[in-house]
Amino acid sequence: MAEVQRPPGWRAAHLRPLLGVTRADVQEYALTHKLTWVEDGSNQDVRFRRNALRRQVMPLLQSHFPGATLTLARAAALQADAAGLLDDLAYLDAADAISGDRLDCASLVALSLPRARNLLRYFIESQGQPMPSRRRLNEALRQIAEARHDATVCLKLGAINLVRFRGGVFLVPFAPAWSEPVRWRGETQLNVPAAGVAVQLEAVVGEGLKRAVLESAVVTLGVRQGGERLRLHAGGPHRSLKNLMQELAIPPWQRERLPLLWCDGQLRWAAGIGLDADALAAPGESGVLPRVVA
Repeated sequence: MAEVQRPPGWRAAHLRPLLGVTRADVQEYALTHKLTWVEDGSNQDVRFRRNALRRQVMPLLQSHFPGATLTLARAAALQADAAGLLDDLAYLDAADAISGDRLDCASLVALSLPRARNLLRYFIESQGQPMPSRRRLNEALRQIAEARHDATVCLKLGAINLVRFRGGVFLVPFAPAWSEPVRWRGETQLNVPAAGVAVQLEAVVGEGLKRAVLESAVVTLGVRQGGERLRLHAGGPHRSLKNLMQELAIPPWQRERLPLLWCDGQLRWAAGIGLDADALAAPGESGVLPRVVA
């Protein structure tokens, strides 16, 4: 535990100025200056490991090794210094290796194993995710290093998936459980549970999908089920949604969560890809423009 700790991305810091002061010294100061304090009743409960250490283990250790408390405090201070140096090293390595939510595979595998493990820990922490075990970190590094340069790797790390895709490492939350498409009945915004997002359906003029087409059909929103096709340009071919997503380099984990809109079973919109050219509103015509709500 460090006296000053600033989590990645935080402006504020955790300050613990009394770490090096014993309870006896604090209590003596309070009594000398006639201060009053409140005792937390849970501090007596040895079912909590911190209390068992404080009330049962440390007194026994101190009775056999009188300098144990100071020795452990010095060791903890050295560990805190080492942890700070590792953070500084990870920060330097991250400058060329991390861009937003992507960790560059080539930069990672070029490092020694301890240094790569340190950078991967830093990356996971910077994304606000819980830290997996050392064993899982080593397995992740092994798979990243041994995979072909164009291979996609997916490894479960606790509450997230670690995915290697197109030369980068990404941390991906688990996809929401699949659910039936939801029907649109004119709402300006609609939650799409299968995609884990909400979709805004904005009334516009001269753009978007023809309102008349939507109002005369059963409109549903959901995620892909396979075999969907979309015509993006008037007179052009109907293209498979799978090929369109590959051409646009949409990551695999996003493809399964991509919100789609159908009219009577005909795909009319795919988020991030486009609108069906056969249903576009003409200039001056009422339209509806779907957008994913951030």
